[in-house]
Amino acid sequence: MDCQADLYAMMEQLPHTDPAWNLLDAFDAVTNGMENPDAMKNALALSDPAFKPWQYLIRAIAALYAGNIEGCRGAAETIPEDSAPGSLKPLFRAWEICHRTEDPRRRDKELFAVLTGSCEPAVELFRRLVIDPHPLSLMAEQAEEALRQGLEEQFSALVLRIIGSLREQSPPLGFRYAVYCLCLLNDSGSKGRGFFQTLQKSLGETDAFCALGFALAGRDMHAAAMSLDTALRTLSSSGQEGFFLGEKNSPALHSLVRVLKTGAGKKRGKRRKKNPLQPELVFEDPPSAAEERAGEDPVSGGDPLLPLLRKALTGEDLRRIELFLRVPRSFEELAVELPPAVRYLGPGIWIKAIKDSANPLS
Repeated sequence: MDCQADLYAMMEQLPHTDPAWNLLDAFDAVTNGMENPDAMKNALALSDPAFKPWQYLIRAIAALYAGNIEGCRGAAETIPEDSAPGSLKPLFRAWEICHRTEDPRRRDKELFAVLTGSCEPAVELFRRLVIDPHPLSLMAEQAEEALRQGLEEQFSALVLRIIGSLREQSPPLGFRYAVYCLCLLNDSGSKGRGFFQTLQKSLGETDAFCALGFALAGRDMHAAAMSLDTALRTLSSSGQEGFFLGEKNSPALHSLVRVLKTGAGKKRGKRRKKNPLQPELVFEDPPSAAEERAGEDPVSGGDPLLPLLRKALTGEDLRRIELFLRVPRSFEELAVELPPAVRYLGPGIWIKAIKDSANPLS
């Protein structure tokens, strides 16, 4: 069992020219956060049954660090229960629970059930592996504190980093966070011109104007329509698609613009002419205090936007537009959709957990 629980010991029994050494190279790479595609490909191609549990373990670890919930689950479930790497299967189940369970009490209950049913080395590895709270949550708190202090340049720099990280893990979250930050700026009373330039660099012209349009939609439908019109014209003239705005969903966005213009026409009062190329983020129609206390959706409020939208769109188009129109109330609403953040611990700690699980008294 000692040899089976120690990948290094298994490899030492083989000549250094044996292709099985790719298994160790791949294991070292995934646990250190390094790229070694050749070793990974060759390791996963090995046909010796003795190596199968380690191949599945490597795939599970690689998927875990990539934030691939489905891939991690599939690989971890394939690890044989009676193999040495099988002792770590509860760790992968616990990591998935952290992601898919939004209710903290339910999550803690499920985590307790999974982890108490596993061995102490696996539990300790899980504790060392998962980073809580999520680093992006801490960075978002720093950004909002900078904005409260009037440090808009620092706010913009932090937001730029957060959007970049979110887009790597989940592009829709990056876009929704941009809309959220535009609303934060409005609430702070900032004009936000410098921030919008930052957003253009991060998201590109089309998506930046889309984000501005969605942020404005619940409060100033006329300005929102102008911003979205600008995004559509930019797409048409440049041909450069963003994450959100592309040829596939431009028809839905055209429908949204028509709905916004219809809703704006029903508003009373004379509006200032605005230039969407020099956007000001001061919304004209903020929700009432009574609406906020009641927890009403700031998108719909007392405006006809969503009812009109539901008449104009159906199916996936409607679901997608509605999702981006609903501005998160806090960054944590987005953070729960992120895979749990994890540390790179190196191969030795993983091997030690497996060995200690196989020999708990040694």
